[in-house]
Amino acid sequence: MDGSPRSALRCLDANANRAAEGLRTLEEVARFLLDDEVLAAHLKELRHRVRSAIPISAVANRDTIGDVGTAGAAGATTRPALVALVRANAARAQEALRAGEEFARVAQLGAAAAVLEQVRYGTYQAELRLLARLPAWRLWQVRLYALVDTALTDRPVEVAAAVARGGAGAVQLRAKALDVRDYHELAVRVADVVRAAGSLFVVNDHVAVANLLAADAVHVGQTDLAPGDARRVAGVLCAVGVSCHTLEQVTV
Repeated sequence: MDGSPRSALRCLDANANRAAEGLRTLEEVARFLLDDEVLAAHLKELRHRVRSAIPISAVANRDTIGDVGTAGAAGATTRPALVALVRANAARAQEALRAGEEFARVAQLGAAAAVLEQVRYGTYQAELRLLARLPAWRLWQVRLYALVDTALTDRPVEVAAAVARGGAGAVQLRAKALDVRDYHELAVRVADVVRAAGSLFVVNDHVAVANLLAADAVHVGQTDLAPGDARRVAGVLCAVGVSCHTLEQVTV
């Protein structure tokens, strides 16, 4: 590629499209998965600012057929979790916005470069706001994870409340001796006290219960549902943990 205005405009157009696509994906997460009207509107506004900043001359110089990079863009990457989807699309938007800034300057479009720079900084903050709403991301920041096991206490609700108030960022209810119905009844009470303290509530084994209670996470063993199946049952916002006893179990 040379440094001519036409080449710079092609790059500006391509990166504006990438940025808008990434922002649109983040917007849909906020809108349809998190039901966050304010954050969805903010991301929509960022996306519209990108579109408005790009002159018609950039679009007019679009040459998708002549783009030597399109062949390598085919194929889909599996997103193992919602956190991965958010981070990938935020990075896509941020990188494209930075590249767009540079090529806007080459094309002597200072005003467009300034807008793209502002949107990039806004995207950094929007990414953090989105991630803060995802239990899987919040779990990574937990410093104390408490396991309340009915085999060790006959007062699981009181113990769960105490550890949550005492600083446990996440509390998992483990009750191997209870059937699903009894586990659900107990989990409702434990979830209430754990969430009242601002901690994350984690279900052990019972994926359907995790779905019913909108648990922040569910933990399954090697003989339970596979992680992908567990996530489909528990819901896309529910983090999934898996017991692993060998290196092979960690890597599959």
